[in-house]
Amino acid sequence: VDTLVWLATFLTYAATTARDILAADSGEFQLVAAGWGIAHPPGYPLYTVVSALWARLIPIGTVPFRANLLSAALAATALLLSLKTVRAWGTTLGASDRRTTLGGLIAVLALGTAATFWAQATIANIRVPTVFFTAWGYLGLAQVHAARQRGDRRGEDRALLSLAVATGLGIGHHPSLAFVAVGWAVTLLLLWPRLPVTPARWLRPAGAAVLAWLLPQLYLPLRGSGIGAPLSPGDLATWQGFWDHVLARGFGGDMFAFATAQDLVLRLPLMPSLFRMQFPPAILIAMAAAWLLILSRSWRIALALLLPWAVQSFVTITYRAPQTIEYLMPAYVPMALSLGLGVAMLGPGSGQVV
Repeated sequence: VDTLVWLATFLTYAATTARDILAADSGEFQLVAAGWGIAHPPGYPLYTVVSALWARLIPIGTVPFRANLLSAALAATALLLSLKTVRAWGTTLGASDRRTTLGGLIAVLALGTAATFWAQATIANIRVPTVFFTAWGYLGLAQVHAARQRGDRRGEDRALLSLAVATGLGIGHHPSLAFVAVGWAVTLLLLWPRLPVTPARWLRPAGAAVLAWLLPQLYLPLRGSGIGAPLSPGDLATWQGFWDHVLARGFGGDMFAFATAQDLVLRLPLMPSLFRMQFPPAILIAMAAAWLLILSRSWRIALALLLPWAVQSFVTITYRAPQTIEYLMPAYVPMALSLGLGVAMLGPGSGQVV
């Protein structure tokens, strides 16, 4: 099932992938992939390296097409991770394997056919990798929960390490994932209250998270100090220039630009319309109902789905940028997971409360 899901979604997106050079940010990412360049702040070094390697190793079509095709592969992988997350949490709640697989497929369909997700899966962009890391982090969190329920110490360590690496790479890719990670951290502490006082369990994952963030960033000063890097600002080899770029300080005034009470009165009513652009009203209602069902069985899982969604949605709606529906993409993941997990819990034998 997993192989078929990945192949079916990848081939679907590949068949609709843009074939040529694109405008705006997508064209920029095609250019940096072709020339080992430097993208606009925060630089997206991991994405740049992966897309540059992908464009040279995949012998299909032109370099711009190959850069676009990477999004199809990452989108398919993000959907597969979502399926696995529904399986992990569904099993924790006592659902059968068949029911969790069905719920996972429903989550894949919901997220995979969302308008913005599909659109971004066909062009070079950094939004799909953001969703990929979101899905990976949720899988790690679900696996921590499942391992703790089984009393599997080794499984806990593996899952915690996976969550840490996903968090480090994700925040290194796009700092906005720090807001999603806040929700994961709160949930992790609820699942594992004694974790902070057992450093033997979290020091290694914490170190892995730091390295996962740091290592891709080294591309920026190393490539920026060379000659001929497309779009390089020229000062990345300096301490000030590096941090200005990585922290995107030039966009600092845009963060929470519309967070005043007066602005929120105008901005928050837009949220239903934004989500209706992605999911039909009936699906949105089903997602809400599924989340309430999850809440009745496990308030911890319900919180893990709600808190990152709420934080990401608030940060997005208060950010001053025109790509609101794209910045919202990490919030679409817990919505699809809620729907899939709700379907998995409808079957017999899934009444366990955790």
